[in-house]
Amino acid sequence: MAADTIAPDSLSLTPEQVTQILEAHYRLRATRFIALQSELSAVYRVELHSGRTVAFKAIRYRQEDAVLTAWQTSAMERLNERGLPAPATIRTEEGELLALAETEEGQVIAHIGEWLDGTPLEAVQTTPELMHSVGVSGAQIALALSEVSRPAIQRDHPWALSRTLESIRESLVAIEDQQTVSLLQQAVERFEKVVQPVLHELPHTVVHHDLHDSNLLVNERRDRVNGVLDFGDMVWAPRIAEIAVIAAYACRGAAEPAQAYLSVAEGWGTVMPLTAEEVAVLLAASIGRLAVNLAVWSARSGSDRGEYARARSRTTVRGLVALLGVDEARFTELLMTRLCAPRIG
Repeated sequence: MAADTIAPDSLSLTPEQVTQILEAHYRLRATRFIALQSELSAVYRVELHSGRTVAFKAIRYRQEDAVLTAWQTSAMERLNERGLPAPATIRTEEGELLALAETEEGQVIAHIGEWLDGTPLEAVQTTPELMHSVGVSGAQIALALSEVSRPAIQRDHPWALSRTLESIRESLVAIEDQQTVSLLQQAVERFEKVVQPVLHELPHTVVHHDLHDSNLLVNERRDRVNGVLDFGDMVWAPRIAEIAVIAAYACRGAAEPAQAYLSVAEGWGTVMPLTAEEVAVLLAASIGRLAVNLAVWSARSGSDRGEYARARSRTTVRGLVALLGVDEARFTELLMTRLCAPRIG
């Protein structure tokens, strides 16, 4: 059983430890800390003595993580410079994007970014217009990331599309609820039949891979995305993974999940059309991602971050049932009209 699927090596830091990092590496003084939930990282909203608010994030140090995090942060900076809603990085006193700091928990990799205002998509009432805008924003991010160079180190994670079947099966051994098991088995069968045989033949690119409904911030008018968070899962992967994630998570809290999914796809298609081969597997890929969400968080529900696990999968069953219940052939036809560029001649 893979340790990073069921029991990942998460990090917790106290405000005192964060204070030391801020002062030693950034010469910043904090006046208030608000701890935020996270899968692996120590994350805080930090109010500074200057009146500025920033986001602090730290993970445990490993050499490969240092390389990948630097690559991810550079990509995030590129998006910010292009006017896309990614947070700007606050550099260390030495001008570095990241700080390597010694703590009582061992060496950590720390990042400080500007605090982005907005409401997580999961906390707002969805509308077709908002879902369309979510699709547009996701495609804009995907298009920009497609220009980023492939990372020097390739490492998958439990959420990677290529690890869908592995992550579900590793989690199943820790799940006792039979209704959950039944849903997961249906998702596995669909993914095995539709996606797995062609996965490695699909177009690959750099993808954020985690554009879910708590990593997307919505503006006050609830009509567009004005913040994209957490680039820590960014990898080289099938291009289809990006829209599979954003559409699946955006629709799971909607009054009509299938219609919301189509609205996301319609918005995406106005910016970044996909191939027919990609669209043919999209629904099954989204079902697979929601199944991974349900499986992993169900398996982790008894861990020290069990509250976070339950929050992350609160609406997943509803979304998964809805997507498993649509007419696959008809739904894919509708996706084709929204996502494939019209043929000329």
